[in-house]
Amino acid sequence: MRKEGRSLRIWDNGFYEAHKQDIEGVIGVVRDDPDLIFLPRGGYLSVYYIGTVILEYNGKEFKFNRDYLSEEDKKKVPAKLTFDEWKCNLDTLKESMICKNERDPKKGQQREKASQQEIMLKVNNNPDSEYSIIDMEYVRQNCPFGRFDLIAVSRKPGSGGKHKIAIIELKYGRSAFATAWKKENKAEGKNPFGSGIVGHAFNLNCFINEAKDERDPAVVKERLSDLAAELVSISHTCKGFCLRQSVNFPNLQSVSDLDFENIKTWLLCVGSENVTNDTHSIQRYLGYNDKKPYAKYTVKENVSKSFSLDYQITSEKFVSSLCDSDFKRLPG
Repeated sequence: MRKEGRSLRIWDNGFYEAHKQDIEGVIGVVRDDPDLIFLPRGGYLSVYYIGTVILEYNGKEFKFNRDYLSEEDKKKVPAKLTFDEWKCNLDTLKESMICKNERDPKKGQQREKASQQEIMLKVNNNPDSEYSIIDMEYVRQNCPFGRFDLIAVSRKPGSGGKHKIAIIELKYGRSAFATAWKKENKAEGKNPFGSGIVGHAFNLNCFINEAKDERDPAVVKERLSDLAAELVSISHTCKGFCLRQSVNFPNLQSVSDLDFENIKTWLLCVGSENVTNDTHSIQRYLGYNDKKPYAKYTVKENVSKSFSLDYQITSEKFVSSLCDSDFKRLPG
């Protein structure tokens, strides 16, 4: 999981000029490798491979999670990397990540991460997609319900002249639907429903809907405008470097270009073994189908009906396009 913090316009505050050689080196590697994604983060830059960070650069050092390395590879790869050392060991790092994920008992989570990046790459390079995915693994600072898999922006502005924002939660296979109620989380002000379907609906509701009833509406406006600001920043940086992932990004200049007060909320389920059964499961989890109710998991008496949670389920491991018509409204 990425650290919290706003994204960084690397031309701001002299960061780019101070570290130009290293930054240009990283960008060059990403440009030449179709399997990599570059994302600016809060005070640092990240490169992703199969949905996981393969490089983090803060202007001082190049970091890689050495837990992915075998004991043998740990002896070969320096603990502190220069850019040249990172580039030289990139193939080893990739192979280590693949092997580690295959051994991981939580393989489902790793498949979901890999699918997440594959979707981002395919969607963004598809000229027929109505949306581009700007961010992956979005995190809102100091907000326990502000973590989302993918954030997309419409390529063309709507009738009001603003681009639409879509928050997307990705689920890989039926096993990712499961909900586990944790009373202690509720007592601590955290999401009590876990990371399944219901937990996702809970997070979305808190982030864009229920939060509108807070005593200070300025808190909500700041939260949503910060999301828009991060999208503008990432788009600006990636387009500035002419990266493959941003070839179809909309030309965002400021938060005023985005409609952050009417955010779409999408549930994208890939790798389904039975689309019909999985559709019914989602409806039951969220309280739309009473034939097999999950009463204790229902989100505040079907709170998901109070905002437009749309879904798409496919047996494929990824999707290569995002369009409004791809998603269906949960019946309510």
